[in-house]
Amino acid sequence: MKTLQKAIDFTLLGLLVCCAACVDSPSVARPKQIDKPIASFEGLPPIMFSPDGNWLAQLRAIRDTATWKSQTKSPNEADYWDKVQDFSPDSKLLAIGSREGTIHVYDVPAFTPRMAFATDHGSITGLAFTADGKAIIAACFNKKIGKWPIDFERKESNTEMPLKMQVPMQRYMGTSGDIDAFAISPDRTQFAVSNSSFTRIISAEDLHEIRTFKNGIDKFDPVNAVSFSPNGKQLLVVSAAQLHVHSIETGIEPLEIKTEHKHYHTSGSWCQSGRVVVVLYYAKSSNSVLEFFDVDSQKSLGAFVPHGNLGPAGSQVMTSPDGTLIATTGARSGLGKTDIRIWNIDQIMQKLYPTPLPVQEDSPN
Repeated sequence: MKTLQKAIDFTLLGLLVCCAACVDSPSVARPKQIDKPIASFEGLPPIMFSPDGNWLAQLRAIRDTATWKSQTKSPNEADYWDKVQDFSPDSKLLAIGSREGTIHVYDVPAFTPRMAFATDHGSITGLAFTADGKAIIAACFNKKIGKWPIDFERKESNTEMPLKMQVPMQRYMGTSGDIDAFAISPDRTQFAVSNSSFTRIISAEDLHEIRTFKNGIDKFDPVNAVSFSPNGKQLLVVSAAQLHVHSIETGIEPLEIKTEHKHYHTSGSWCQSGRVVVVLYYAKSSNSVLEFFDVDSQKSLGAFVPHGNLGPAGSQVMTSPDGTLIATTGARSGLGKTDIRIWNIDQIMQKLYPTPLPVQEDSPN
């Protein structure tokens, strides 16, 4: 009996050792428990914080960031032709550009129409108000960039019907590919347009070219997002397979950032006062992953799973103007509404874990 008991004891001890080894082994490590986001709701991408931080636009709807409740919705909430948007510098207007080439301007947050006009430039891939709020710059898929004055004094300007407006200033970007991505600098004095061939920094005043970077990206690897650093001196270029940080002032060789799962990068943003970039990508584990990188060293600080088992369509990350919040979106498939979640950056940074990441179920709503 004693011999049998010793055998049992040794067996149990062996099982305990094996279990402990499995728990400690990084190959089977489990992600840290993800807390509930500050807010979670459905909506249409893309998302954008207003400059004053009081509003979050999710196309065709505006939410109060104090309560995260939808304030109002336009009559065309489910208009899938809408593509891009931008708040005016004073956060009182919202401009929305469509795949049909029209631009609509609404009051915030009432969403009452102020004016609409046709650009005749094709699908709009990016737009922004100028620093004085008196004009709108739009980049289009067909290589054209235009700058239109906003004239609310026109008798017919308070209608949803597009106006025919003269374009006092426009630029044709040439034959080096369509415009995939657009971003306005923090001071709105310049903007960036990008595709797989180039990234160009352009003056918002007269549309002259300030600097051009050759991306050297495969033509089948689209640029999904560009984002200026808070001081406007660096630019993050996010393509599906590559990530680069360009120095706008010096034009020196860009910094290359490599994520753990180089599968499909969808979006990127800046945090920690520009010391850190955060990249949203669709991992091979089917998770939507946020990975944080120190800009100077390009080293990963760790990762976080904001949406589990979600595809890349409609996925986006956006940092609030004061740098305290991150908004993420994740779409399950095809057209339709996405899951929009709001996270506290400091809380996320405390819960980062090393990559590679194991498959995880979707985080709680």
